Amino acid sequence: MAHLVLALDVAGTPVHWVDIEKAICLHVAGRVAWELGDTTVTYRGGTNRLTGLVSTASTASIIAVRGREFRGDRSASISISRERLFSRDMHVCAYCGGCFPESELTIEHVRPESRGGANTWENVVTACRSCNQRKGNRTPEQAGMPLLYLPYRPNRWEGMILRNRRILADQMEFLLAGVPITSRLGPPPTRPQQSCPSPRVNQRAPQPAANVPKPNPDRPPPRSVTSSPSWKASRPLRPRRPARLPPNPRPAPC
Repeated sequence: MAHLVLALDVAGTPVHWVDIEKAICLHVAGRVAWELGDTTVTYRGGTNRLTGLVSTASTASIIAVRGREFRGDRSASISISRERLFSRDMHVCAYCGGCFPESELTIEHVRPESRGGANTWENVVTACRSCNQRKGNRTPEQAGMPLLYLPYRPNRWEGMILRNRRILADQMEFLLAGVPITSRLGPPPTRPQQSCPSPRVNQRAPQPAANVPKPNPDRPPPRSVTSSPSWKASRPLRPRRPARLPPNPRPAPC
């Protein structure tokens, strides 16, 4: 499946997602004012009989188109649908906080429609089936089920992200530039790296240790143990005396 081309107005506001064939037709008609993006698709046509060259037409992934139908309203919003609502809330239930597939999620009105609630972006959240049945026809305060996040209305740039599931990297980079920082569709905020505090240096002069005798200049320095000879080596060695044998017993008288 080929990707879609992001069509803007001349001022740079996103307006539509168009297929590649439509973008090629806009190029051939001369309605493309400027283009952006790293991805380029080239279509080849027939061969010229006189020159022998093959006709080609290329389009980038982001194009700005002239015309009344490509005038974008920055304040305009998109309509509510299941896929867009679940994508806005990241498939997370607003009451239990669990992440579920689309088959187990429902559109839940914070203020029920039977109590005067409107079907707007500010009044709908994503809820799993069990939480939706548990809440019933009550407000979150009456049911004792507080919201884990607040609903909000996506702007034009967020709406273009919610409309397309196959967005290229250069297209996403362009759309994220218009997404508010508080949006759940934007990148996570980067925390500044905190540098470790430098150790404090004690500027006080070193104090002498207590109970340490001061050196006497008139007294000669003591000899070190390794340099002085041992007291055993300084005494002369004496020969060992032979062991005394017991006296011979006297013979008994006859």
